[in-house]
Amino acid sequence: MGVVQYHVSVLEKHGLIRAIRDGRYKCFFATNGEKNRMVSPDDRDPKMESLRETIITSLRRKTPQVLIQHLVKENVASHQALSNVAQVSPQAITFHTQRLQSFGIIESQKEGRQKFYTLSDNARLITDNLVRR
Repeated sequence: MGVVQYHVSVLEKHGLIRAIRDGRYKCFFATNGEKNRMVSPDDRDPKMESLRETIITSLRRKTPQVLIQHLVKENVASHQALSNVAQVSPQAITFHTQRLQSFGIIESQKEGRQKFYTLSDNARLITDNLVRR
């Protein structure tokens, strides 16, 4: 493990990779260090690149993954529907949806006493390439 940590730190120091901390974990992403490589459209816009990395990081956790995949398929879902699909409490859905909203991945709309969630427009563009339907 020490050898891996050393080499990862060397790659980070030279700007070849960057890390995003997600709680106790780190996710690593290659940087565009070589400008002569083909660059995907998402990598041209730093905001979209950051959102893509945040979505990938979120997809590594079970409940956010279930929520994002469900919204990719269904487009709109109520708070209760997400609770049923993810098989977690409504309070856990509140925690995860607020977190995903703060990242700009999902948006919410309140109708009466119910809350409905959708993917943000930018997140929809990115998830169409990442998540299989």
